[in-house]
Amino acid sequence: MMRQAVIKNRCNLLHVKINYKFLLLTFTGIIMLAFYFMDKRSERRHIFRSRRMLQSIDEEVFAKFFMDQKRRKDRIKMMCETWPNVLNKSDRDLYFLKSHNITYCKHPKVGSTWLASEMAFLMGKADPSIMREKDSYHKFHKIRSEEVIPELTSSFPQFNSDEDMRSFVENTFSFSIVRHPLDRLVSTYINKILNYMDRMDNKVFRRSRNEILETYGNLNFTSYINYVIDEITNYCVPRCSREVNWHFRPFYSGCDYCKVPYKYIIKMETITRDLSVIQQLEKVEFSGIRINPTKGKESKSTTVDYLNMLDEELYFKLIRTFAIDMNMFMFLPKEYRDIDLSKYNKQVKPDILNGTDTSEATTNKNESSITVTK
Repeated sequence: MMRQAVIKNRCNLLHVKINYKFLLLTFTGIIMLAFYFMDKRSERRHIFRSRRMLQSIDEEVFAKFFMDQKRRKDRIKMMCETWPNVLNKSDRDLYFLKSHNITYCKHPKVGSTWLASEMAFLMGKADPSIMREKDSYHKFHKIRSEEVIPELTSSFPQFNSDEDMRSFVENTFSFSIVRHPLDRLVSTYINKILNYMDRMDNKVFRRSRNEILETYGNLNFTSYINYVIDEITNYCVPRCSREVNWHFRPFYSGCDYCKVPYKYIIKMETITRDLSVIQQLEKVEFSGIRINPTKGKESKSTTVDYLNMLDEELYFKLIRTFAIDMNMFMFLPKEYRDIDLSKYNKQVKPDILNGTDTSEATTNKNESSITVTK
């Protein structure tokens, strides 16, 4: 009898343990489902907001977009005719996504990581939900570098002539994105020099950091700018050496704007508006668009703070170094620092003070900026 009672007690205890584990698993499952549906609901809200944003675009926005596109392309054409000896010696690294007929040329620190991510989503190499996973940066970097970029690079056909290349690009959804050169330089300094980390995408900066330290003795912003000016002055005449860090190179040296007939020239300063219109025109939806009205102001404030560290003569040298980019893409040299450049202007070729059309920069100054999913 005692043995039967012991067995019965053990069975009851086992039953209690099983029920406890079952309840624990059930509770865990409910919590996981709740988080799953919360994520889905958040994702649906984002999609709804994106679609509502697209539907709200009126004719005035479209008209302004097309007017800006014409102005940007006209300026590029004028610069190509004015500076053929410099601008006709540009490299071009074009990427082609055959499934969506997309051709684009990228510049580092101009939405390039976000753009590669969008291509990965369109190619089916990854799902946007991966960005919410732990250690998503390293996972996604591997996908972009080992699968996405090699396929996009190899997919662009090789042509025997520039005429054949132009004919091909004209029949695709083609674009290039640019950004105010000074804002880009500050962003590169903060992200790649000041906050350097020994990870895959920063290995290229080991040499730059070491050379800055060897030449100037420190890594402050003034030393960095002196280094960039020296690199471009010595190794980008007229074509940039492959040894020059891509993050420093002028835009004109990388995407062959005089020969490649890009359908759209997009600016980071107006990218929300530009992509919203382009999505409707090309029937391609980019999943990473986020409206952030304050980010542009914060970014500008940071750029202003850093550029004010430079003395007047060095600031002028910096503007002179990127004069062609500023003129070609209508970026104001005084956008981030109010300085009298008239006494230097005669030394600058091309004329970045009188040659820059300020209407677009003024009109688009307060537009919302874009952030991307991380």
